[in-house]
Amino acid sequence: MVTQFPSWLRTYEDCPKRYKFRCIDRRPEKDSPAFTVGRNIHAALKTFFSLKVGDRSHEKLVELLKEAWRHDRRVFTRGDPELERDWGSRAVEMLTRSYDILDVFARPAALEQFIEVAVEDELILKGMVDRIDRVGDKELKVIDYKSAKFPLSEISERERDVAAVIYALGVENLFPGDKVVAVDYIYLGDARVLRFEPTQKLMEEKLNKIRELVKRIEADRHWVATPSQLCAYCGYLDICPEGTDFIGHVEPIEIEELPF
Repeated sequence: MVTQFPSWLRTYEDCPKRYKFRCIDRRPEKDSPAFTVGRNIHAALKTFFSLKVGDRSHEKLVELLKEAWRHDRRVFTRGDPELERDWGSRAVEMLTRSYDILDVFARPAALEQFIEVAVEDELILKGMVDRIDRVGDKELKVIDYKSAKFPLSEISERERDVAAVIYALGVENLFPGDKVVAVDYIYLGDARVLRFEPTQKLMEEKLNKIRELVKRIEADRHWVATPSQLCAYCGYLDICPEGTDFIGHVEPIEIEELPF
């Protein structure tokens, strides 16, 4: 039995060597400012949507972000305070810019929900969805927050993505009789939404893509690095000569105070 996650499949497509480090060798990934922003934004949004609707506001969301940040800023405690200020300000800006499209009046059916899908007898697909909203009688919408930039090519991203279908199938397993009518990727920094409507045709196409991708992974014996701008955000940069040559490396220095 093979187990895969949407993030693992995307990792392999981006760089087989990183996939080997992360998913086969299970090497711990070095933390980064980008990871810190993502974790803290997700933590703030989870707490925010756990509140009563009347207790939600933009000011409260920023407060929750800073609260989360105080407990998760280890990547900056030996770095440049200007760097932390820059990344912290970016995180605040992301939530400010996207506040109006978050649907702050939503009453989620679930937050940070683990999902699982069995594909025939040989493959298990697992994942975590950020938010599940009930949008109608027996209808659900899945929301996934993105701290990355909106894709340069929406067409290309729709072709590459397999996560939306995994999320839809997994959520429908959790809510028998209900239908996921939309999977929304909310790109916080750009305040834009990429919506997938999981039709039967789309599900069949993506499941076939997943099967083929899993076959490629199982047959791979070389795990060749594919350096790109993504190397700047890779937690294995220090042990990957190809990535280091492509991006370079900067040693951090120590700081103590929260600078934003």
